[in-house]
Amino acid sequence: LLIDPNGLTITELAVDYSDYFARPDSNPISGPWIGFGMLAGQFQIVSGVAEGNGANASYIGGSLNTTVGTWDDDQYSQITLGTFTGATSTGPCVRAKSGQGCYGVAYLGGTAYIQRYNAYGAGSTIASGLFTFSPGDVIKITAIGTTINCYRNGSLILTCTDVYYTSGAPGMIYFTPGS
Repeated sequence: LLIDPNGLTITELAVDYSDYFARPDSNPISGPWIGFGMLAGQFQIVSGVAEGNGANASYIGGSLNTTVGTWDDDQYSQITLGTFTGATSTGPCVRAKSGQGCYGVAYLGGTAYIQRYNAYGAGSTIASGLFTFSPGDVIKITAIGTTINCYRNGSLILTCTDVYYTSGAPGMIYFTPGS
C-alpha cells in the first residue's frame, strides 16, 4: 500500500499541513516527519511517493509541533491511496504520541478497520466493515471528542467512540501483518 503524491493532509483546527512528497528519494523519509516510536520500520520516499520500506512503520508530523504549536485534541488526517497489495496496509492516524500509540485506519482483505494501536504497534479493532478501497480513494480519520470516524471519498464508512487516547498528533501508519 502506497501513499501517492497527492498524499497526506494533517490539520490543527486553524492550520492545515499537506505533504505531497515531491522531493528527492530518501530512506528514511525526509522533511518534517519524525517517527513516534510505535513500530520498528520506516517510511521512505521513492519517485515522489511515500511508502513503507518493508517492516512496520509509523510516522507523524511531530516536528511540526515546534513550528505551528501544539496539535488540538480534535483533529484529522487523510491520505490518497496509491497502488497497494493485500499484504500491507497504510492509513492515516490521529492522536499519535511517542510511548502512547494512536488511532489509525487499516485496510486488509476487503475489510476496513479503525484500530487503537498501543505503543508497541499491537492493534485492537474498535470498528470494522467490508469495503472496497481503490487507488485514488481519499481515506480520512477524525477524532472529535470521544468519536472516531473513518471516511472514504467524503462518505462516512465507520464510526465508534473510545476514550483511551485524548491527545497527540495526526500522521500516518504502515504495517505488514505478522512482521
